[in-house]
Amino acid sequence: MERTNIDLDWALQALDPNAQQVIVNAAQAWAREKQNAEPAQVAPADGGRVGDEQHPAPVDTIKLLDTSTDENATIYDIEVSVAGTLDHIGVIVANDGSVQVRPAE
Repeated sequence: MERTNIDLDWALQALDPNAQQVIVNAAQAWAREKQNAEPAQVAPADGGRVGDEQHPAPVDTIKLLDTSTDENATIYDIEVSVAGTLDHIGVIVANDGSVQVRPAE
């Protein structure tokens, strides 16, 4: 997925590029699911509406709040801004490479 129009905070930019991409992809997938949109409907950077078909609003910014690691996974607590609405979510990257998203605790 393209992330050129998403503002990443300095802490997120300091992470490994692969970790950044995993977090961005998880945030975008979470935003689509939250808005009940089809995965194939990618929002344009300039709006959220193309023609008469409604598209999900894009992720505007991602801020890394905290990182924790245990023997099974690394958890990135992030703040995601979608159309001006802030949500805190956790992106869990397991040692086997699987990724889960959950509401932040």
